[in-house]
Amino acid sequence: MARMPAESAFAVFEVGMNHRGEILPLAQLVRPHAALVTTIAPAHVENLGSLEAVADEKGDVYAGLEPGGAALVPNEAPHAARLIDAAERAGANIIRFGRDTGCEARLISFAMDETGSTAEAEILGRNLRYRIGVEGAHWALNGLAALAAADMLGADVEAAAHALEHLRAFDGRGTAQAVPASFGSFLLVDDAYNANPASMAAAFSTLAARKPGPGGRRIAALGDMLELGPDERARITPDWPARWKKRALILCSPPARAWRR
Repeated sequence: MARMPAESAFAVFEVGMNHRGEILPLAQLVRPHAALVTTIAPAHVENLGSLEAVADEKGDVYAGLEPGGAALVPNEAPHAARLIDAAERAGANIIRFGRDTGCEARLISFAMDETGSTAEAEILGRNLRYRIGVEGAHWALNGLAALAAADMLGADVEAAAHALEHLRAFDGRGTAQAVPASFGSFLLVDDAYNANPASMAAAFSTLAARKPGPGGRRIAALGDMLELGPDERARITPDWPARWKKRALILCSPPARAWRR
């Protein structure tokens, strides 16, 4: 915040945590006009104790809103009702985003291709069709939420939607690079920055949607997911390996190898 130029019209701040009680003071420092929770997933659940506690901690971001501010809530996320309760306690203007017809910001359709994704959405009564420069349904929902936030803040939503076409994956978050090898070349997708069960499921879905070249196949190399607590295995989606029955998995750590049937 101290480095933000005085003439800035808009600013985006990330507020993170891995223990209970960390978001509220940061949100009160930022005092946002719009606060967005992207999803609820079992990240840092070892420290917080439960998925409900994760939702409650994230919901604290709404307590820092300026009066009349907008609370953007992931409608289909686990324990979204707890987020709505937190937003109501803060007196926020609640904007739900997701695929459900009751959402104020709704993703109507989404399709991946070789250069990115195409999405169609209804945002606060306005229909938009736009390109996203990265692959994955999770990016479509993140983009939907960002557009809804922009609309609530009075920004040019159509310009914001156009800007999503120029979005690119960040290092460790889905970058793809052709790698030469003695047998030819292969495409390496680097999604290794961090992981929790929800982000891993999104990575599986995105990789499954990629079309391998002639004679090629999809291979997933998996390492650890940390801070999942003593119920680590129970939090892992049971059908992940089943989705890859005709593909290949490389399990690179003792916890990952524990997934083997």
